[in-house]
Amino acid sequence: MLTVGRSFGRGVAQPGHQKKPTACGKFLAVAFNAVGFFDRLQRKSTLQREKTVSFWDDAEEGMTFKVVLNHEEQYSIWPADRANPLGWRDAGKQGSKIECLAYIEEVWTDMRPLSLRKKMEEQARLGTGDVRQGAERA
Repeated sequence: MLTVGRSFGRGVAQPGHQKKPTACGKFLAVAFNAVGFFDRLQRKSTLQREKTVSFWDDAEEGMTFKVVLNHEEQYSIWPADRANPLGWRDAGKQGSKIECLAYIEEVWTDMRPLSLRKKMEEQARLGTGDVRQGAERA
């Protein structure tokens, strides 16, 4: 009689003998199953993301957007028919996505947050030099 079970270790199943998986073999079996699981999960999430992106691309064609601005003077776009997200206010421009992005490119010339610009201006005025030195003193 030949009994063959899952053999994760080395060796060949002998007649009348069932090879038991070693601790290392058990770990590898769990690891391979986990890799397969995460691989399937990643493929599934990628497909869902692609469907969502194509949905938004199609939906955005007829949408009106507005340009919004946060307390650090960073710009973004937001659907015009929705309330602004917390911490953001209207910048005064509405239109298609392309128009709003063109407006942002025109007006947002300094990408640094407002707090960093103020800190750098203060240090330039005081002549302290490096921004990091001023941050360490604060």
